[in-house]
Amino acid sequence: MRRFCPRCGSEKGEYVGGLCVGCYWERALEDLPRELRATICKYCYRYLHGKRWVQRADIKGEDRIIEGAMAEAERQLELPEGVEITGIAGVVSARSEGGEPSAVELTVSLKETESGQRKDVKVLVGIDHQLCHDCYCAATGKYDAIVQVRAEGRKLDALDMDTVEGVLSGFSVRSEERGKAEISEVKENEGGVDIKFTDLNPAKMFVKALASVTGADVVESARIVGIDKRTGGRTYRTTIAVKLPELRVGDMLEIDRRIFRVSSFHRGRVVIEPLSEPGGQRSASDTQLEEARRVKSEDMKRVRMESVTERFGTFLDLDGKRFFELPVGMVPRSMKPGDGGLLISVEGREHLVRARPAGKSP
Repeated sequence: MRRFCPRCGSEKGEYVGGLCVGCYWERALEDLPRELRATICKYCYRYLHGKRWVQRADIKGEDRIIEGAMAEAERQLELPEGVEITGIAGVVSARSEGGEPSAVELTVSLKETESGQRKDVKVLVGIDHQLCHDCYCAATGKYDAIVQVRAEGRKLDALDMDTVEGVLSGFSVRSEERGKAEISEVKENEGGVDIKFTDLNPAKMFVKALASVTGADVVESARIVGIDKRTGGRTYRTTIAVKLPELRVGDMLEIDRRIFRVSSFHRGRVVIEPLSEPGGQRSASDTQLEEARRVKSEDMKRVRMESVTERFGTFLDLDGKRFFELPVGMVPRSMKPGDGGLLISVEGREHLVRARPAGKSP
């Protein structure tokens, strides 16, 4: 008995589910929508996936729009039992008068799993442009978190601002790589700086980076500011107070009659190193910091060793242009005539420190 397709009568070719291949795909795809809609942020090209704005960091530019269209096709297309998507490719097929992509044509590759029969179908995805939450906040000045950077016992000075701006610059570069508008405003205020973030997570990332290099104290608080119309849940605005410590990297301290330099901060602890032993870093205890004497700029003189005898070393005050002598016991053993250094005086106690090699701090 000869086999034939009960739908079209064809007696040729392969059969799937009792139908010829052509009739099978025609029936299987008769309810498959050939036009869909996807919502894309007009600024950063994130796409709305259900109720969440989504973006892949490894995709750039208009490829993000195509990715959004593909994701919506996978989410919205209802396939008959036994048919699966094996691949999707897309191209921008239409643009608005302003040049923004307004439609993406997708080629959706399908496979009937039992027979292995394959079929490519075209699906047109229209693009609706909106602003995602972050870009809306950035455009309107709204924010979900504010970071207030202040300093202990002083206004932020140029060195503090350089530190904050350095961390902020690195953070902004990473934000651009992620394609997100995460900062809506940076403003000097009350002797410090306020930074408004469109979302709490990037605010915490920035604070963590700033605290790691400054040893700042961090206090976080949140308050209710309204109700989310989409979810009905409460919405919060978070304030993160960042207090920069009095000490900064490069500051010098006299501890136990030795001169130390603040080299870094680690997990809130001050890391110091003795100027006489570069690289001998350690965490300073609270007791040491309480008893430490701060070395001020006026406590230091730039000097150069001119000669040395068994009893004295002769030095030139590079700023005052005068010669003076120091007992040889005060002179570091590594110091030779011609070497520069610092003469530090703290409450009448003098310390002579040899200058580091070029490129390193003294």
